[in-house]
Amino acid sequence: CTGDPWGPVGPVVPFTPPPEYRTYYAAMEACSGRTGDFDAITWWLADSLRTPPGEPVTKGEWEAPHTIRLRRGYEENDWIVDHEMLHDLLQTTAHPSPPFGVCDEPAPSADAWPTRPGSRESRAGLPSPTS
Repeated sequence: CTGDPWGPVGPVVPFTPPPEYRTYYAAMEACSGRTGDFDAITWWLADSLRTPPGEPVTKGEWEAPHTIRLRRGYEENDWIVDHEMLHDLLQTTAHPSPPFGVCDEPAPSADAWPTRPGSRESRAGLPSPTS
């Protein structure tokens, strides 16, 4: 196989992130100890994202310096969004732990989110992105 094993398959469209993404980004900054520039990120929705053989289906991806592509239907998935924001903050496609596995710890189920930095419960104490 030649070429990039990652990337969009088919059309991508620009995506304006909802205001709560700023709150999520602030939570990822606090958890990771890194600061970044949320406004530098360009957001895209893709009908599909290329998945290398043997890998789980790609739901989001980060590309340097500040591009995040989300598979359509996953733009409201906090975990996917948090995960890609961590890539942007760290400026790497690697997954150093921590902060990966800590700041972006997935929920055990849709109804049971752990209390952790960046979780829905922890985000409640952060200022609103519009305040």
